[in-house]
Order: sequence, then structure tokens, then C-alpha cells
Amino acid sequence: MRRRGSAGLIMVLLVVWAIALGAAGPWCHAALADSGGGGVALSLERAVEMALERSYALKSAAYDVDRAYEVRRFAADKVQFTPLGPTTTQAELAFTGLVQADLAWQMAKRSYEAQKDTVVMSVYQAYAAVLQAQARLRTAEAQAQAADWRYRATNAMFMVGAAGRPDVAKAEAERDAARKNVESARNALADAYQKLNQLIGLEPDARPVLEPRVEVRPLVVENLEAAVSRALESSPTVWLAQQKIDFSRLTLDLYDFAPSQTEPYEAKEIDVTKAEVSAADVKEQMAKLVRTLYFAGRQAENGYAAALDNLARTREDLRLAEIRYSVGMATRVEVEAARAAVAQAEQSVTESAWQHEVLRLAFEKPWAYAGASMGGGGSTSSSGSGR
Repeated sequence: MRRRGSAGLIMVLLVVWAIALGAAGPWCHAALADSGGGGVALSLERAVEMALERSYALKSAAYDVDRAYEVRRFAADKVQFTPLGPTTTQAELAFTGLVQADLAWQMAKRSYEAQKDTVVMSVYQAYAAVLQAQARLRTAEAQAQAADWRYRATNAMFMVGAAGRPDVAKAEAERDAARKNVESARNALADAYQKLNQLIGLEPDARPVLEPRVEVRPLVVENLEAAVSRALESSPTVWLAQQKIDFSRLTLDLYDFAPSQTEPYEAKEIDVTKAEVSAADVKEQMAKLVRTLYFAGRQAENGYAAALDNLARTREDLRLAEIRYSVGMATRVEVEAARAAVAQAEQSVTESAWQHEVLRLAFEKPWAYAGASMGGGGSTSSSGSGR
């Protein structure tokens, strides 16, 4: 009886060992989600071109330029002479109307260019989001695979008394949670795709194949404060704030103290002060954003380097685990755990690389980053034209 019992126990242990070494279950045989998606290859550059061609917001901005130009021409026809100081209310209104119309035209042209930058930034962010979501899905799938192997190994150990029911329950809960994470990651990928597709004019369920690799080029800035100054000079937002100061001062200079005036001179003085305060705040916030983007970009560079090192280590761990598995010195559970670690490391590389790419563009055009963050990328349509 003892020999028969021992032989039965040995047979059960052999079954457990076979399961741990490589018997595949239904979860493992199930096809993993195609995180790349079928369809036409789509480069980042082509995605930008498609978005610029189809942006509603950019089309509207182009019409704003045309409209502002026509208004300026209309206002110019009403000006009989250029006042150099206090003048009649009618002359003042005509001249200030022309100045205001000219300012609106210049603003429209600058806004159009700024909107183009915002659309480009939105595409960069959406393109990166899809690739990052794909990496997260691959990680979730690998972790679910590993969790499934742990559950089946724990269940087999329970059959021979080497594990308790709490161990099985814990492994089962981890497996179920991992499977739910896969579904969540699939939904996140679908959402990332539909956002990109909306920008470039594809159907929501389209799955263009994106280019996953990006060159991480370090931010080379010899003088950060000089870079901040250049950004302030190029910023449409800062330019607009400064133009409002000039317009307020012009309105003050042309004030004629006539009884027909609806506001006192002191109110016009306050308008100038308010414009100056507002411009100072805009410049301060833009300068702060540029510095923040620079340091965030440098942090992303460091994170990318660390992620590459970690990826190399996890790949070596997987290689060794597969060698041990091939000679019967490791289980499939250990191999799948190592494979999940590689997927996690690859996800970190992808996320940090594309985060850096977005931050690099944001540092060059911080106003575009601010516009895209407020949802200024626009939806899709055919493009318009402006003067």
C-alpha cells in the first residue's frame, strides 16, 4: 500500500511539474490583442500633414484672417487724417477704430500661426498616446499570462497538499485582476486611437500602423534664460498682451475731454495700468512654463537612460530563465514572470522616449503646448486659406 501510495504521489508530482514546465492552458492559447492594429502605415510627419489639412480650428482661424483684413480696409476708409494729439471725438473714434482693426488683423494672423503650432502639438501628443497605450497593453497581456501560469501552478500544488486554499484563492484573484487590466488597457488603446483618428480625419475604428521608434535627442541649451527670452519674443500670447498695452496708451493719448465722452480720463489711465499688469503676468507665466518644460525634458532624458539600462537587465534575466527552462532547471512560471518584466521595461522605454519627444517640441513652442493642453487642437475638416 505504501509503495502504491508513493507511486501515486510521484505521478501527481510529475503532472504538477509538467504543468509548471510548459503545459498550455486556454488563456495562453488565446490570441493576444493586436496592439499594433491592421491598416496602412502612418508616420508622425504624415499624421501632422493630415491634421493640418483637416482641422476645423485652423480653417476657422484662416477665415478670421480674411475677415479681419476686410474690417481693417473698411475702417481705413473712414480715416480722413492721422491725429497727433487730442482731437474731435469723431476723428478719435475713426483713428482708434483703424488702429483696433489693424491690431485685430495682426492678431488674427498670429493666431493662425499659433493654431497651426497647436494642431501639430496635439498630433504629437495623440500619436505618442497611442504608442504608449500599445506598450501598456503588451505589458498587461504579459502580466496576465504570468498570473495565469502562477494560478495553475498553485492549483496543481494544492492538489498534492503543497499549497492551501488561501493560496489558490489569492492566485485566482490575481489572475482575474490581471485579465481585467488587459480589458482596461484595450479600452484605453481604443480611446487613444479614436482621438488620433479624429485629429487626422480617419474613422474611429481605424487602426493605422504607427512608427514606434523615436530618436531621443538631448535638449542642448547653453543658457536657459536666453532660451526663455527667445520664447517670450516668439510667443503670440506675449505679443498680444503687449499690443493691448500700446492700444490702451493710444486711446489715452487721443482722449479729448469732450462732454460726449462716456468714460473719464482716469478710467483710461487705469486701462493702461491693467494692460501692463496683465502683460507682466502673461510674460511671467510663459517664462515659468518654458523653465518647467526644460527641466521636465531633462528628467525625461534621465528616465529614458535608466529605462534602457533596466530593459537590458530584464532581457538578460529572460535569456537566462529560458536557458534554465530548456534544461529543466526552471519552470514556465519563472519564464513568464521574466517575460512580463521585459514587457514592463519596454513600456517604460516607450513612455519616456515619447514623453521626451513631446516635451522637446513643447520647449521650442510653449504656446502650442499650452493651447493643446486646453484642447485647442481642433477637430477635422477640409482646410481653408487666409491672407
